[in-house]
Amino acid sequence: MQAEVMIDILQKVRKPTRAKKTDVFLFKDPYGSVCLGIGKKKSDHQSFKIEETLSRIYDGKAGEGKASLELNLPGGTVANVMINNAQPVEALQEFLLICRLILEDVSQLHSVELPSFP
Repeated sequence: MQAEVMIDILQKVRKPTRAKKTDVFLFKDPYGSVCLGIGKKKSDHQSFKIEETLSRIYDGKAGEGKASLELNLPGGTVANVMINNAQPVEALQEFLLICRLILEDVSQLHSVELPSFP
C-alpha cells in the first residue's frame, strides 16, 4: 500500500519526521514476529515489531485513507505512525484488520499469510 507516512516519536523531546510518500506493509521477521515496515520493500525500510509494541489504532477515517497507530517502544518511548492518502483504501482497511487481530488475539495470526523479510 502506498501512503504518506509521518512517524511522531515522543520521548523527552518530540521528534516528528516529515510526511513522505512511501510503502507501508506488514511482514514476518525470521523469528516469525509480525513487523510493520515503512519504506521500500526488501531494501531500506524502517521496521517495528508490531506484535510487541502496538497499543492503539485510530481508524475513524479509514474510508478516506487515513489512520494512526500508537506504538509503545522500549524505554517508554511512544511512536505515532500517521498514515494519510493510502492507496488503495481497501489495502488500508485490510492492513487495519490485521492490526486489530494483533491487538485482540495474536494467536489468530497463524491463519494470516504475510511475506517474510530478513
